[in-house]
Amino acid sequence: VETKQDPHPIFLATGEPKENERRSTMDNGELLARKQGALQACDEANQSYQTALRDYRKARRV
Repeated sequence: VETKQDPHPIFLATGEPKENERRSTMDNGELLARKQGALQACDEANQSYQTALRDYRKARRV
C-alpha cells in the first residue's frame, strides 16, 4: 500500500516548493501574531459578554 503522497506533476517539473509551503515559512510570525490577536479579541468579547450577563441578571432580580 502506497501511503506517501507524490507531489503534483507541476511541482516535479519546476522543482519549486509548493506555494503553501513557501508561504508558511514566510508568514509564521504573522500568523502567530494574528492568532494571538484573535485570542485576545475573543477574551475581551467574552469578558464584556460576562459583564452584560451579570448586569442583566442583576436587573432582572430587582
